[in-house]
Amino acid sequence: MGIMDGIYGAMDGLFGFLPLEDPSQMYIVVIVLAIVVGTFMTLVQHFMVDQQELKKMRKEVSEYQGKLMKSQRSGDKKAQRKLQLQKPQIDAMNQKMMKQNFKPLYITMIPALIFYSWLRHTYEPMAVEAILHLPFSLFNLPLLSYLHDGTIAANQMGAIGWYIVFVSFFSNIVRKILDMA
Repeated sequence: MGIMDGIYGAMDGLFGFLPLEDPSQMYIVVIVLAIVVGTFMTLVQHFMVDQQELKKMRKEVSEYQGKLMKSQRSGDKKAQRKLQLQKPQIDAMNQKMMKQNFKPLYITMIPALIFYSWLRHTYEPMAVEAILHLPFSLFNLPLLSYLHDGTIAANQMGAIGWYIVFVSFFSNIVRKILDMA
């Protein structure tokens, strides 16, 4: 028995309440796992990043970009030159914000890789099943057409797509509740 078998066994025990054997119930599994993962990753980010500092920097960068856009639209060369002098400071702020946003990645990367490995190991046979039938053809959209590999119809969404939608949805809810930047 390898290390991953032990980890997979622990994960099976942890998530044993989910209908793991029934492909028709896959949407329940996806929603529960999206809630767990989205909440975990958002909480890690909340506690590792100074939210007030991040909000302050985002506001300052946004104001700078608004002023720059306004000066460009009006053709105010003097204001543009003045704003260009602030650009190195704004670029440094953008870089600091990016570092702040990536800090939680170092904590969540290993658990996420283990979790997604378990998910693939457990659900791979069921993951190709369509979970959601859309009223439009998702893969006819220009940016998504190259993703369609033919495993499901173009107007269906599988477990992975459904998971991405839900993890984003629940992460945003938790971010709003915690008043995160």
